[in-house]
Amino acid sequence: MIKLKEIKLPGMELPESTTPVNISIGPLFDLVYCEFLKGKYGETIVNGGLPQYTAVIGSVNNYKTTLMLHMTMVGLMRTLEAGYPSQVETLDTEISMKLTRIMQLAKSLDPNGDMGLVEYIKRYWHISDTNSVSTNEWVSKFDKLCDDKETNKDIEVNYDAYINPVSKKVLKNKIPTFINIDTFSKFTNDKAFNKISDNDLDDSATNTLFMNIGMFKKKFLISLPRNLARANIYAILTAHVGEKIDMATGPAMYIKPSKQLQFLKGGDEIEGGTKDFKQSPNIMYQAHTAKALTIKNAKGVVPEFPIHENDTSTDLNVVTLTVLRNKSGQSGISIPMVVSQSEGIKPWLSAFYYLREVGKFGIGGNNLSFYLELLPDVKLQRTTVREKIDTNPKLRRALEFTSDAFQLIMTRPEYKDIEYIIPMEKLYKGLIDMGYDWDKLLETRGYPLIDNYNEDYPPYLSTPDLLDMYLGKYHPWWYPTDGIKNPCLDKDKNKSIAA
Repeated sequence: MIKLKEIKLPGMELPESTTPVNISIGPLFDLVYCEFLKGKYGETIVNGGLPQYTAVIGSVNNYKTTLMLHMTMVGLMRTLEAGYPSQVETLDTEISMKLTRIMQLAKSLDPNGDMGLVEYIKRYWHISDTNSVSTNEWVSKFDKLCDDKETNKDIEVNYDAYINPVSKKVLKNKIPTFINIDTFSKFTNDKAFNKISDNDLDDSATNTLFMNIGMFKKKFLISLPRNLARANIYAILTAHVGEKIDMATGPAMYIKPSKQLQFLKGGDEIEGGTKDFKQSPNIMYQAHTAKALTIKNAKGVVPEFPIHENDTSTDLNVVTLTVLRNKSGQSGISIPMVVSQSEGIKPWLSAFYYLREVGKFGIGGNNLSFYLELLPDVKLQRTTVREKIDTNPKLRRALEFTSDAFQLIMTRPEYKDIEYIIPMEKLYKGLIDMGYDWDKLLETRGYPLIDNYNEDYPPYLSTPDLLDMYLGKYHPWWYPTDGIKNPCLDKDKNKSIAA
């Protein structure tokens, strides 16, 4: 090791930066954007999912609004589950969103009403549209919300699971608030709107108009990251994608993608998306290539994953999400999202579809009858998998572990080591041999909460920790040690004896 001379260097003496808290929003999403922290008991906290600034872009009929609502709603649920009140403010620039639709989606996430999510949304999810409030007024109200939250010390709470890796102190921040803008493509200031309404536009006036709109958007976007951070607000903005037209050759010609967004589909362009919109989000998804999940058989065209055996609806679709920009993970990767037109995003069915599409990782059996290798006693068929996922929480947990395990080795450099490439059947049997009970492991919680160690909650167990248990590197602090043959426990005993 280099030996340094004892010299005190001058510094700027500024406060250290904070560790942003991302909100877990479920399988497939959480490991796309994340970092790994060490918790109070040495456990691995997956700080991933929903960052403070997310953009979802796409052409029509690719479910970008549904995706926005789902992410927001799950983030809201995580806050409420920890016992903290929150609220959502949505700006609808297309004047088409209805609270009844949001409540319908909430029913699928809280089907038994255990959380009272639908009733809560009635009171605390507020939709403004540009017919009832001007965009300028909405921006002024948003700025005031940020000011009020920043100065309100009463809404600061400890985020118990999140420890600053440098200072080792528990993070402290405001209770989360959520905002949506749907769609930023039509986010227009009052002056420009009035000009359009008056039809007072010639060529020179049109140029001035769009410059004015661009400056209005730029001003809002430049201040947005700091506003979100100081008030602990989570924002999701959507934008339309259209075809980029080369005036010399026409719309049918291939256009080289913009260098600013390397993975934007060739020929696509974000409508009304400024340079700042492309650069400032923590993560940007492009929703594209939506298609119906149907198959043909003797009965004709039928749903691939019916609600029941006699279901003939074509309610399910799958849409591809490509990560265009990612400040805490890989860009260019794609994940599938299964969407029900009536129920919204189906997170665990999406995880199953993902596993099937990548080569049936962790799935045993054959095409007609199959099972998850982490839950082999639950037999599945194409016609029963959707219903069993909806009704069996252990099956959902097994899907989370399995899809996470594949994502870790495929997309996270921290888990590229060959020792983490563990077949799920081997993981299942290995942990049994070590004395662990899979019923207990599947009754855990896969997402951290603000007061993460509250004994009223199921214990937290991340997929990285599950893999480390198998490798003899970790034993859950909440799991009894009697009868457990885990090498890490022997190491802990040796440390105690040495001390």
